[in-house]
Amino acid sequence: MHVAVFGSTGFLGKQICHSLESKGWKVSPVVDSDSGKSSLDVEDVTWLDSIDEVGNLDAIVWAQGRNGSGTVLSTTKQDLDDLMETNVLFVASTLKSLAERELLGSTCRAVVIGSVWQNLARENKFAYLVSKSALTGLVGSVAVDMAGTGLSINAILPGVVDSPMTRSQISVTALEAFRDESLGGQLVSGSEVAEVVAFLVSPNSSGINGQSIVVDHGWSKVRHVEP
Repeated sequence: MHVAVFGSTGFLGKQICHSLESKGWKVSPVVDSDSGKSSLDVEDVTWLDSIDEVGNLDAIVWAQGRNGSGTVLSTTKQDLDDLMETNVLFVASTLKSLAERELLGSTCRAVVIGSVWQNLARENKFAYLVSKSALTGLVGSVAVDMAGTGLSINAILPGVVDSPMTRSQISVTALEAFRDESLGGQLVSGSEVAEVVAFLVSPNSSGINGQSIVVDHGWSKVRHVEP
């Protein structure tokens, strides 16, 4: 089984690659041919050549993405364009390149890593929320448009993931609040997200298509109210 993983050098990308490799998948991490990083010039066909050498894809995972801050008033057009390009258009363009190169297997399963915030509002995150919200439309549209090719696609929406970046960007007080509001009192781990990815790219999930699946220990569904 062959899977391409975009964003393979990031925290979640590494966890996903490790999980899939442990289950016997042949993983093709898609990286820039010059820098070896997740940033990718989609016009450079080197990344397509590296996949072609291994063979057609049984699965694709997009774990790349960018965050950003700013309100609707402070966000520039360039800020919005950059996040839309990385979080949304990159997925569409790379999928199109793979299809045109005829590298998609007959029952290829695709997964996009989104965010629980694409279903919620959060202050000072205008461009980020807009770009992540657009993934809902992308997943549904691709699922419909490419059903005849055998491709299916779903999104995973992680909550606050326990990672070095999370700990560096969110205060201890805020992290404690997220834990307290999550069922079981813990943040989502990278391995938990990776295991859901592994399920969705497996044949066991064949009945699931066009869905956005939240992985957040119930945080977005439950609010504790003092009596």
